[in-house]
Amino acid sequence: MANGNAQSRLPKGPLHGNSHERSMQKQSHEIRSVTQGLLGYLAIFSEETKKSLSEDQTELLERINKFASKLADMVTELLEATKSED
Repeated sequence: MANGNAQSRLPKGPLHGNSHERSMQKQSHEIRSVTQGLLGYLAIFSEETKKSLSEDQTELLERINKFASKLADMVTELLEATKSED
C-alpha cells in the first residue's frame, strides 16, 4: 500500500492531528514550563542577592536572565506556530 493512501485514511481534526505536531506541542509546553521556572528562580535569586553581588556577577546574572527570556520567547513562538498548523 502506498504511503500517501495510508496518510489520507488517518483521522483529521483537532483530536487526531499529526502525531509529530502533537509531540512538538507537548515538548514545547514542557520546555516553556521549565523556562518559566528558570525565570522565576532567577528573579528570586536576583532579588535576594542584588546587594551582595559584585558588578561582574550582577552583569552575568543579567545576561543569564536575558538569554532565559529569549528562550522563553522562542518557545512561545514555536507553540504559536504549531497551533497555527492545526
